[in-house]
Amino acid sequence: MSALFAQYVKRAEADIDLAIAALLIALDAYPGLNITRYVLWLDAQGYRARERLDPGSSPSLNVSELNRLVFDDLGFHANAENYYDPANSYLNDVIERRTGIPITLSLVYMEIATRARLRVEGVGLPGHFIVRLRGDDWERLVDPFNRGIELTHYDCEQLLTQVYGKPMPLLPEYLQPIGKRAFLTRMLTNLQTIHLQQQQWPQAHNAISNILCLRPERPLLGDLIRARGLVNYKLQNWNAAEQDWLRYLTLAPNASDSALIRDNIEALRNSIARRN
Repeated sequence: MSALFAQYVKRAEADIDLAIAALLIALDAYPGLNITRYVLWLDAQGYRARERLDPGSSPSLNVSELNRLVFDDLGFHANAENYYDPANSYLNDVIERRTGIPITLSLVYMEIATRARLRVEGVGLPGHFIVRLRGDDWERLVDPFNRGIELTHYDCEQLLTQVYGKPMPLLPEYLQPIGKRAFLTRMLTNLQTIHLQQQQWPQAHNAISNILCLRPERPLLGDLIRARGLVNYKLQNWNAAEQDWLRYLTLAPNASDSALIRDNIEALRNSIARRN
């Protein structure tokens, strides 16, 4: 866990800068990362975008101009071939390699658009992240993973169908703007999932601990504590594993796996006793 990230996200939601927070997450993988360098780079691209945009032009023309900068001139593109590479979730890597997954490409897009004085917000569709640009009397949904194409509500339904493999209704809440803590939680959950699948236990521990710093809601909290218990067990942090599992049982005493967790705790205690 990045101590700097933990300290940074204690502040009020409105005071969190997503780019800085995302770069602080990357400190776990890149100790000594020069955060200022990447923030200044985003500042410069925002200035370039601002010079190109014309407030008198149509919204679609301004979106096209922003897309031209981000995807043609800067060369950002989807990493569909190696989607589960952890580097896709580290903002510094995304900037350096010009490739990423929907949420990190959306982050780059949002940061440049914000610096170009556009009103922009993230939209966390289930399984796919997109961006909304707003004006006084207009809005556009765009997909940075697909070169910033504009999306209709029908297009969003088709995205959900692709993700779930069956027709899915586009519920109104799916199009609500996502908060900064929720955005960071979603980024970190991607990392958690990847590291757990690849059995990279120290990195999984960092991701889970960083999510816990964001004060997740109670249902998610229990799952995180249970997962961290498993990771601590794999890392042979026996006491920490026991404490996490005991806390999980306190949070979810009637969970479907509570008996299994109790058995794990008993086996862990017996194992520790034999070692002593």
